[in-house]
Amino acid sequence: MHPILFEIGGLRIGAYGVMLALAFLAADVLFRREMRRRGESLALATRVFVAAVVGGIVGGKLMYLLTHPAAFLDDPLGALFSTQGMAAYGGFILAIVLCSWVIRRGGTRLSVVYDAAAPSLALAYGIARIGCQLAGDGCYGIHSDLPWAMSYPDGIVPTMDHVHPTPLYEMLYSFALFALLWRLRAPLQSTPFALFFTWVLLAGAGRFAVEFIRLNERIWFALTASQLVALVAMATALAWFVAQNNRRPA
Repeated sequence: MHPILFEIGGLRIGAYGVMLALAFLAADVLFRREMRRRGESLALATRVFVAAVVGGIVGGKLMYLLTHPAAFLDDPLGALFSTQGMAAYGGFILAIVLCSWVIRRGGTRLSVVYDAAAPSLALAYGIARIGCQLAGDGCYGIHSDLPWAMSYPDGIVPTMDHVHPTPLYEMLYSFALFALLWRLRAPLQSTPFALFFTWVLLAGAGRFAVEFIRLNERIWFALTASQLVALVAMATALAWFVAQNNRRPA
């Protein structure tokens, strides 16, 4: 584990913060490329990207604190301003709200921008999970006797127990999802929102599955908060696919 990558004049640069920055950078490059390919404004792409970053960070932090109130009560300022402790779905929800507002103000169809962003979202999530793995920030799973199970003795949330390296599972799944979406981006371009809801459905399924072997608290019917959000996301995507199928002529 390498929670702190290096220090500059007493400033400690954490692995998670670095990988999160790289995730945003990679997403921006890919998103701008897709917006250009679709003939859309790069100025709009920049505004959407800024809204996504703000929503992702603020929403992720707020969702984490809501689901981990003890972290806030133990150290309010540290919990608020630490680069650790982020909930991906909280960031996704607030980012969607802010980006939709920016896109509407720009006079562009939501579907164009969201479809252009779908591959970037999968790639960025996978890169961010590398940061979780390097930091050992508690995103790992339950005990495991599998050959690739590992401990996190030097992590931010250390454990000597051999556990599922769930950040690596999510990283590999996200990179595979990115490859699929990248391959489908042209074939699905004629159907608005098709690529975006493909990402929503498959990303939600992956997160729902991995939560069964993570350490997150079960809050309702033995499901975690992330699983409940994932269920809503998958249901929304499935409803959209059903509606699309019903619109097609018999």
